[in-house]
Amino acid sequence: MHVLITGGTGFIGRNVMTDFLKRDSETSFAALVHPGGSIPGTGSAFPPERVTYLRDLREIKTRPDILIHLAGSPVFRIRPFFENIGEIRESRGPYTERLFRGLAANGMLPDTIIMAGSTGFYPPSRIPAPENAPPGTTFPALLAQEWENAASETLAELVRDGIIPRLPRLITLRFSTVMGRDGGFLKPFMLIRRAPALIPGAGDYCISWISIQDTAEIIWKIIHEWPDFAGAVNLAVPKPLSVNEICREIARINRGIFTLHIPAGLIRLMKPNTADFILLSNTARPKVLTDKLGYRFLWEDFGAFLNSL
Repeated sequence: MHVLITGGTGFIGRNVMTDFLKRDSETSFAALVHPGGSIPGTGSAFPPERVTYLRDLREIKTRPDILIHLAGSPVFRIRPFFENIGEIRESRGPYTERLFRGLAANGMLPDTIIMAGSTGFYPPSRIPAPENAPPGTTFPALLAQEWENAASETLAELVRDGIIPRLPRLITLRFSTVMGRDGGFLKPFMLIRRAPALIPGAGDYCISWISIQDTAEIIWKIIHEWPDFAGAVNLAVPKPLSVNEICREIARINRGIFTLHIPAGLIRLMKPNTADFILLSNTARPKVLTDKLGYRFLWEDFGAFLNSL
């Protein structure tokens, strides 16, 4: 199986490639590096015969069996008074459209596309939203909708214009907060003991989460065990947690950690557009995974997951 992956140098992409390469000696990846990104040097963890890094679609010589599209610029950065809204939007909907059109024009668009989305798609709520819940109207929700619409509309236009013969199988992974030792939310806490936890606002808002192990497992199953499934799927464990609960669990295993709360008003002053990403409850229920596909999470209890790291 040959997989084209975008975002392969990021936290999720690296772990997905590592997981797949361990499982199947016949799997290979072509990792498309986003413009401006850097290609890993000769010390890369991946053997060059299994993972090839590309800078341009024109370098693709073999039609991939699967496209795993994970690329997207970070939505929240630490630098105060910095919000590159144009870059955030451009890296999602418009980049997805260009990617699909470029692959289709060269006859390289695969029949199965797995792409990233966000549980920010839903209205802010402590009550987890299933996949069939209506979308929200906050900036995170509108951004997620733009991303998904760009994919579905572009594919429909490619079929209508006769560029591709039929719609590919499209799966949208609505990501919650992905947890793992080597990246994402947890990395700063796991690397440095007795480091302060900077909590935006009161910390009583809820977020959904999923382990990086479950993330890779679900993507593998979508390809190998659920070949007829298409549509949106929430990547989140059933029970969300408040940020305060998450930090208390981290403190339990990382002795000496302390918390500093950043006033919500200050965050909204510094980040008027992207503050909603971290100040509003963002929760999703994995109804498709548990009820339709019968998935059982490897890690569902946050404390037990932390103990495993």
